[in-house]
Amino acid sequence: MEKDIKEYLEKQHWVKFLTRDIPFIRNAIIINAYVEGYKKDIGWHYNPGVSIFKKGIAHIYRCKEGTNLNAEGFLKIKNKKEFFERIIKETKSTRKKTLENIKVCENKLKNKKLEYKELLNIFNLLYATFKDFWNFQFFPMGLEFSLNGIGKQDVVLKYEKYMVDIREQSQYITVKLEDLIDIVLKRIAKSKNLSYELIKYTTPTEIINNDLNRTILNQRKEISVQMVKDNKYLVFQVKEAKEIDGLIISLEEKVSSKEVKGSPAYKGKAGGLVRVILYRKDLGKIKKGEILVTPMTEAFYTPYLKRVEGIITNEGGITCHAAIISREMKIPCIIGTRNATKILETGDLVEVNANDGIVKIIKKAG
Repeated sequence: MEKDIKEYLEKQHWVKFLTRDIPFIRNAIIINAYVEGYKKDIGWHYNPGVSIFKKGIAHIYRCKEGTNLNAEGFLKIKNKKEFFERIIKETKSTRKKTLENIKVCENKLKNKKLEYKELLNIFNLLYATFKDFWNFQFFPMGLEFSLNGIGKQDVVLKYEKYMVDIREQSQYITVKLEDLIDIVLKRIAKSKNLSYELIKYTTPTEIINNDLNRTILNQRKEISVQMVKDNKYLVFQVKEAKEIDGLIISLEEKVSSKEVKGSPAYKGKAGGLVRVILYRKDLGKIKKGEILVTPMTEAFYTPYLKRVEGIITNEGGITCHAAIISREMKIPCIIGTRNATKILETGDLVEVNANDGIVKIIKKAG
């Protein structure tokens, strides 16, 4: 690890923001959206921190210094109502253009015999569209996390209506874009004699430049890091990635509590056996009547949530997917426990008190 990278990481205080089953390339697209457009779209720079990929899971950290600057950027705005009205207007406008581009790409992909150049043109359009739309979708969640981090929960509640409105009109759009990008990647992978699991570890630039190095992709699959320094996107793998991982873990603020306690997202009580879900591919294992325990739900969880009696997440606030969907589906839900997937195991018998945000373990599995 270079000295300037080490010093940069050591000067800041790191907090776990997300743990997700996110493809490397999707996260790369998201980070480039921040770097290239957050100031233009929202009004100030956003520091996306450090993303560490291990065993197919992305561990995403934010530094307190960066999140504080994000909160301060918002707090400096004099007319916040006018600001939110602008963001909502631009979200709606960008949403309309995004849906038009989705339709164009869907129609083109009906042709099963597209050449690489044509697939690349579709990828470029999807990539540009994703970047244009992402910052509007993410803004409420990032802002809530930042404001909560400096004890401004009252500000979050004051503007909850606007923040939830932005999330509700935007959150399913990027899922559709991700699905189309996956289709394109699978077809590119086939043309390059690569597996889909391997091509997911490319960056958008490598796709665009036709620079797909099998050795590097395998290294990233083992362990890799994405980060931003001085508003530049950087990638590390193997030795450097392991060093950064070890350093971040040593600097991370730890969660010491053995209790599973969080914030009520939709009140009520429920009981049942726990089903811990870390990977998207395991969603089909959820059985009727179980209590879902997961880092955070996303749009692709929705069909499976009809089976569950309760939802418990590590992460999230009032604008997160679990909060919004649990209210829609009237499922008792506790968010922001930080430790649920570490303490609870599949098969544990629990009681979920979403009125008070408390989970009681009745009997451990086995």
